[in-house]
Amino acid sequence: MAGNQFAVYQLREIPENRKKRFRSYAELQKEHIQIRYTDYKQVYRSWMRYDETPDNIRNCLAKQLPKKFSGHALSIGDVLILDKNGEAAAYYLEKEGFTVLAGFIRNGSSSTLISLATTNFHIEGKEGSWLAFDNLVVEGKEFFLMEHTTYGKNAAWVVVDGTGKLIVDQVTAGFDETVKEQIVSYLHPQEIREKEGNLFGKTGRKPMKMENI
Repeated sequence: MAGNQFAVYQLREIPENRKKRFRSYAELQKEHIQIRYTDYKQVYRSWMRYDETPDNIRNCLAKQLPKKFSGHALSIGDVLILDKNGEAAAYYLEKEGFTVLAGFIRNGSSSTLISLATTNFHIEGKEGSWLAFDNLVVEGKEFFLMEHTTYGKNAAWVVVDGTGKLIVDQVTAGFDETVKEQIVSYLHPQEIREKEGNLFGKTGRKPMKMENI
């Protein structure tokens, strides 16, 4: 998804999902049942205002389902995904309220190695081992904030993508605006180069003349 949109996901109609239907997140966790993106299908997607909340959307859909809604009425176990300017978050519907699902959205790449359960990971070009403790989805791709296993918060963090590639080094304030901008630059390197080229082209500087030596 791109821009300010939301989507509703419901469990696929397959035998493997019978034990997961209409159950709270806590119940599934007690039985060590994983909530996986691949077990769900998208049944509706629509634009939304930037200030929309999961509660607003749930209440609207509870009153009346849109004609293009291809699933059943909202129920426990459904997942709402809100995408605001390319940053997505997933919410597991409970009887009352929601549970935020960290790592529910994946970039679809079979090469994905990192999750929030990752520990003792070795990043190319960095010493020691690292563990993941936070994540952010930008334009459908997941990025992870990594902490040094030995030094913890006494060392700067780093951001890697789902394959473990180093994207942002020397992070001190988590996923702040500066880090987000660096992630976007990584996703769109050509656009950044073009902007920089336009910037230099508008400086009005004349080419330097070479003097005879």
